Amino acid sequence: MADGPAKARRKGRRRLVATAIAGAGILGLAGGAIGGAAGTWWVLNTIGTPKISPAAKNAVLEYDAMPEEGLRPVDIAGLRRNGTPLNPCVISFLEEQEDLIGSADWRKVRFHPEFRNDDIINEVAFARGVLGITRQNDIYIAVPKEPSNLDQLNERLFFHELAHVAQYAAGLDIGEYATSAAASYAGGEEMKNNDYEQDVRDKEAALLDAWYASEQRLVCHPDAADNPDVRAESERPVVQFAIFDTKNGEYEIVKDTLFEGRGFALPTHPKLPTEPETDPDEEN
Repeated sequence: MADGPAKARRKGRRRLVATAIAGAGILGLAGGAIGGAAGTWWVLNTIGTPKISPAAKNAVLEYDAMPEEGLRPVDIAGLRRNGTPLNPCVISFLEEQEDLIGSADWRKVRFHPEFRNDDIINEVAFARGVLGITRQNDIYIAVPKEPSNLDQLNERLFFHELAHVAQYAAGLDIGEYATSAAASYAGGEEMKNNDYEQDVRDKEAALLDAWYASEQRLVCHPDAADNPDVRAESERPVVQFAIFDTKNGEYEIVKDTLFEGRGFALPTHPKLPTEPETDPDEEN
């Protein structure tokens, strides 16, 4: 008899997940992909736990390092305007890494700052703390709620969202994503630990390694050429943020040099590839 209430609660949660999947599918059919590969998880999670604390939108106030040609990986921290394209050096890199990330029309990718976006599905996700949402070729980026988390606006987030773009280009179906998220939940895992997200996490790590060792990185950051094993000055952008202080009810102006003293986003990275030396005494 003691198991009765617990069993009822479990059944209730399962019905909730089924309702969430159906809702996600309907929204997808009605309006296209509803929030990126990550976005559906946030819809599911929010339906399951609907308590959301609205917060003022944090914003990038000043960033002077954005190239006119478009976004490099580090520039994701300084995103100020809607419709920012990828830098040609990044497009070249992604095309070269097609076997790793997959193919997409990278010239159509556009990045948008969350504080200039009023989409209700995005608002739900960002209110729960997510920093990036991908919808087909459109990527929306939020500023963290705490200054201590600003370094999360990094190359890892950049490549994570681009890997979602490639999933869409390969035919990602939002209903299948929702089903995968629900299966993770039913198996006792967090819904974000589904197959689609794991695929993206694997790719983001490999793409970071490839980026650090690539010729395209040196095109994007010529000042890294003298010592490519460390982060160059142009890879440590200075950004000024407006971050809302929920305790005081007012904005805090934060000027920060990102990644200062922190090296690369990964603990280790490969050196630029070199040809192995041949011992002349071993020939023939």
